[in-house]
Amino acid sequence: MRNQLAFLALAASLAVGSGCSTEPSATDIGVVVDPLDARAYANGSLTFTATVSNDPAGAGVDWTVSGGGTLSGSRAASGVPVTYHAPGSPATVTLTATSVTDPNKSATATVTVFIPIRCRPPQICRP
Repeated sequence: MRNQLAFLALAASLAVGSGCSTEPSATDIGVVVDPLDARAYANGSLTFTATVSNDPAGAGVDWTVSGGGTLSGSRAASGVPVTYHAPGSPATVTLTATSVTDPNKSATATVTVFIPIRCRPPQICRP
């Protein structure tokens, strides 16, 4: 019995003192993009913001776009908005903000680009 108690005490102290954890540390860099999902008219524009937490360097994010369109800038400080300019045709676009300090940390937003329906003559669209 005494050996079992000693073993349990040793196992508990090793588990507590090992520093192993599956949860992120309070000092891990995090990236959040706002909005996460958006819709844009073809040739329209939207504003996106990336916020970086726990970044001691305060270096901000690098922005990339895939699927069509352009951004007003490729690097921005945390909390500083960038403008996305949509292409002229329908598309599903991904915007990615990647931490400059830790390139393994990023967040993405999805934009659905569409062409608005126009009614001709306008009376057809009225209820």
